[in-house]
Amino acid sequence: MKKVLSLVLSLIMAVCVLPAGVAFAAGSGAISAGQTATVTLDRDGDTYILHFTPERTGEYRIASHLGEDMVDPFCYIRDSKGLPVVDDSLCDDVIGEDGTRNPNFDVTAEFTADEEYTIICQSTHITGPVSYSVELTEVNPPEPDFPEVSAPVLQAKELTQTGFTVYWDDVAGATEYQIYDATHDPAAFIKTVTENEYVFTGLTPNTEYKIRVTAANAEHSASSEISVTTLAQEKPEGPKPQAPTGYNVYARGDGGTDLYLEWNNVAGADGYRVYIYTGTYGQPGYTETLKGITEENRFVFTDLVAAWEYNVMVVAYNDYGSASSKTHVCAAPSPVLNFSAEMNGSTINAKWDVQASHGYYIQWSTDQDFQQDVNGAFITGSGATSYAIGADSNETYYVRVRAWKWYQGARLYGDFTQPVMVPD
Repeated sequence: MKKVLSLVLSLIMAVCVLPAGVAFAAGSGAISAGQTATVTLDRDGDTYILHFTPERTGEYRIASHLGEDMVDPFCYIRDSKGLPVVDDSLCDDVIGEDGTRNPNFDVTAEFTADEEYTIICQSTHITGPVSYSVELTEVNPPEPDFPEVSAPVLQAKELTQTGFTVYWDDVAGATEYQIYDATHDPAAFIKTVTENEYVFTGLTPNTEYKIRVTAANAEHSASSEISVTTLAQEKPEGPKPQAPTGYNVYARGDGGTDLYLEWNNVAGADGYRVYIYTGTYGQPGYTETLKGITEENRFVFTDLVAAWEYNVMVVAYNDYGSASSKTHVCAAPSPVLNFSAEMNGSTINAKWDVQASHGYYIQWSTDQDFQQDVNGAFITGSGATSYAIGADSNETYYVRVRAWKWYQGARLYGDFTQPVMVPD
């Protein structure tokens, strides 16, 4: 049978305020929402009374966590008038159908703000110290009010060639700091931190970076930015290469789009950067287009316009510096299109489409491989798109043509057409 508590309540100890998780012996204390009170009951009939005065009216959950050594535990919850807040049977140990005992309870009830409540804990039939804890939580606490925050005042330190540290004083009310790289628009989010500094690494020497830091809490935020330039990379000392010399175009092909350029090897060069440029350096309209980088003293252009002329610059470089020189090249004319030839008596009449060039070279032979009995003729003018060849009507001929362009005092040829057999 449960003991009557009226005598016990008259003998309770003075009230004490408990932080969450504090343990104490039989007596009296106070508990608040969010705390857990752990009690030790030393002997049969010991009682502990917890006082609870809610700050807000609403539902609160009270859950017990009784030790396995508890015997016949029970708990009463009373309002300021001594009336039950929940049915006492809900706070008593429960015997299951299988005969096992569950000493714990878990109840939720409505409590009124500023009214004092008591949670009375007891256990009977014990012969030594036993443990008892009560957990009190507010079911639906209000969302906290977050203060406005100010923008952090950013500073930089520990600058190196590849990094730096951005730091700031703690911002009142801020729970986190969001880090952004704002060098480009839009800014790139990096990370959220709670510390008041962030270390940047893996950056490019002698480069300016714009860093944004946003101080924030659940409701408010404020940002500021700082520009930081990494240290310049120290240049090693040593001999830089000489400018390339001895340019030579040793081949052209693929219908005029390809051009093979070589130059003398430059002692000490680690590689070469090849550019096509237009205009005069330092003047309006000057442009440089990097076509590629090579470690060898040769380069193949593969995207030229047939018969066009180009200004080329080659830069030899190593760790100590660079030197450049320029040359002029011309792509081969395109192959002639729509070439045809037919026999009329003792004459072969050949014709083709106009091609960008200064003229054409037509060639004919009775040898389909053009190794013997080869004849040819130069035709001047891009508009001269036909030619008559005197021939023996009893022979079979092979005829082909290609365009040419005057360049640096010599003819620059395009590819031959496929030979046409006459008569076919």
